Amino acid sequence: AGVATIAAGTYSVTLTIANCTSPSAPTVVVVDSTPVKPMVTSNSPVCSGNPLILGGSTVSTMPGRWSWTGPNGFSSNQANATVSNTAIVNMSGDYTLTAIADYTGPNRSCSSLPATITVVVDTTPVIVGFTKTNPDRCASPTGSIQLTGLTANFTYTVIYTLGGVARTLDITADPGGNVVITGLVAGTYSDIKVKLRNCVSATVGPVTLVDPDPPAAPARPR
Repeated sequence: AGVATIAAGTYSVTLTIANCTSPSAPTVVVVDSTPVKPMVTSNSPVCSGNPLILGGSTVSTMPGRWSWTGPNGFSSNQANATVSNTAIVNMSGDYTLTAIADYTGPNRSCSSLPATITVVVDTTPVIVGFTKTNPDRCASPTGSIQLTGLTANFTYTVIYTLGGVARTLDITADPGGNVVITGLVAGTYSDIKVKLRNCVSATVGPVTLVDPDPPAAPARPR
């Protein structure tokens, strides 16, 4: 006989063979509710070194358990889960949440459809060090500051302050991972940092560039 989908309730079952019908046997059918597919959120995109947080909710009232899974073997049984307080780039990827309802009885649980969210962890740039070159002529824009330890061929937004005024410019790191700020005049450069996408490095400096010493005053003619 085929099996039909039926509603919960008490049913009576009889068996008929050769026009002979057995006494009825009652059976109780239980149809458990399946949780609605969850809604998922995150604070992505985030910069490396910062917290990566996931959030989940559902309109269902019966979920008893939650199950997050994600990259690098991540798992959590919390609807709102912290992947890491100091996220790294390889934590980027797809995270999936399932809501699970448990019912009284052996092996009785119902799982929602999974909900997936893609998160991105961007690299926070790190300036390892810096060097400077003073202008080679007085009052001329021939000085430079070199920032080291960055990623070769990436274009960074360089931010610095000179004379109380914040300035920005885009510079591509050379094959050695150096970002060179050229065309600088003598002065004190402070709050120097770089930004890659939305991620900003720690500041370095101040760096003071000085003009060459002026020549000695000419001797007075006698």
